[in-house]
Formats: sequence, C-alpha cells, structure tokens
Amino acid sequence: MMERFTPDPAQSTAQGRDYFQKKQFDLAAECFLAARTAYQNAGDAAASAEAANNLAVCYLQTNHPDLALELIKDTPAVFNACGNALLEGQAYGNLGMVFEALNKPQDALEAYHQSEEILAKAGDRDSRSYVLGRISALQIRAGKQIQALQSMEAALENRTNLTVSEKFLKNLITKASQLLAANHKGRRIPCSLLHHHKPAWRTTKMSSG
Repeated sequence: MMERFTPDPAQSTAQGRDYFQKKQFDLAAECFLAARTAYQNAGDAAASAEAANNLAVCYLQTNHPDLALELIKDTPAVFNACGNALLEGQAYGNLGMVFEALNKPQDALEAYHQSEEILAKAGDRDSRSYVLGRISALQIRAGKQIQALQSMEAALENRTNLTVSEKFLKNLITKASQLLAANHKGRRIPCSLLHHHKPAWRTTKMSSG
C-alpha cells in the first residue's frame, strides 16, 4: 500500500495534509508515517518530531490517543533543543489534546499552560487562542468558573479575526468580568455563557509546519 506514496518526505507531508483536509485520516497517517521514517533515516530529529506530531493528530482523529501519546511525549524537548519555540508550543498543545482524549484533565491542563506560555513568546496568537479556549473548557469542568471566564476572555483577545458572534461574546465576557471585579466577587457565572465559544482547530496545526 505504501508504494502509492512518494519516498520524498516533503511530498509525503504535503500529500498527508491533503488527505487530512479531505478527512481521509488513515491515508494521511500513512503519508506522515512515511515522512517520519524518512526523516529518522536521514537523522533529522526536528523534522521527524514534526512528522510525529502530524501523525499523532491523525491517531487522535481515529481514536488512538494511546498511540499518539507514545509518538509525541518527547517532541517538545526536541523542538526546545532546536530552538523552535513555535513548534514546541504547538507540540505541548497536541499533548494537551492527547491527555484530554485519555481523560487526564490535570495532565492536559499542565500541557496547555506550557503551550500557552510558549506560544505567547512565539507570537502565535491564533494557536494561543485555541489553547486558552481548551484551558477554559477544562476549568469549567473542574468548577473553576471565574478562571474559565478569564481564560475565555484571553482566548478571544488573541483571535486575529473574530466573527460577529465572537465579538458579541467578547463584549459580554468583558462586562461580566468588570461586574465581578466591582461587585460580584465569587458569584457563579452562567455555564451557558462559558460554553458559547467552541474554537475549532486548524487542520493538523498544533502540529504541522
């Protein structure tokens, strides 16, 4: 089956992204696996780690978070050693998604917080916005509604292109935050407000470069 894929890892990656966009995740995984193997054989640790993250996102889409974790658990350290803060931050974000899929919310939060801090330094606002949205969702589940509100406000502030509904939500959250600070310290925030915004991740990003 692999013979249909090019041995060139860059072309395999491009082909994998095309399959991923078409939601053909098994075929995308084969392409990313081919790319990872080629980069490993060439001794390119950074490119191999990036391919591993792409492959892990495919495994998440096909309900194999355990395989995804084995693939990417060490990749943030690889990107850190290479000095690539953007990919390091995205790799921690992928780890957060994997831990969520494995029902390990505390591990997911820790990974997301690391991701958010690194992405802030790297200047990737959209990726950081997504991560902050995931942090907010986990904080809601943990009953930390005030923190969830603050995280969602930060998530919307980092979105580069807000929709009309997101702008409306941002205004509501800002007003709610102001009220809390002035008069309502400790009051519960309606969950309907916090659940309104559900950011969607972009293709394999958090992983692809």
